[in-house]
Amino acid sequence: MPVFIIRTVVPPEAHSRTTRQWPQQTQDNLAPGAAGVQFDPCIERAETDIEVMKPRYSCFIGTDLDEQLQIRGVETVVALGITTDVCVASSSRDAWQHDYDTITLSDCCTAIAGGNHEAALRTLGRHFGYVCTSSEVMAAWQPQLTIER
Repeated sequence: MPVFIIRTVVPPEAHSRTTRQWPQQTQDNLAPGAAGVQFDPCIERAETDIEVMKPRYSCFIGTDLDEQLQIRGVETVVALGITTDVCVASSSRDAWQHDYDTITLSDCCTAIAGGNHEAALRTLGRHFGYVCTSSEVMAAWQPQLTIER
């Protein structure tokens, strides 16, 4: 199954009218090569991971992610990351809007402000696919044993 790893990178010339209102430090931290666009060293990446650079909160905006998923015949998107109520929610909603079966992993995302994580998960589960834990997904995807008699 393909793994897409998403990186937020916003070159100075790609900022929108609204993102130009962000504090300069935030804009600088999202520029190509800045510390803010680097993955934490704890992220283990495989050579087969497909990297997508997104300029907005949703990984479907300003990228070719939808086309890449379609080419590979992907029907289900499993979303995780930071932050639950912003980037993860934006991407999960857009995955659902693009007709993918959408699963958001509640134990693999987080939010900065208290209560936002839970509120975002409630909304996503009610309107934009499924919310479950990574263990539940792994258990559902385990091959079923068949016993021949």
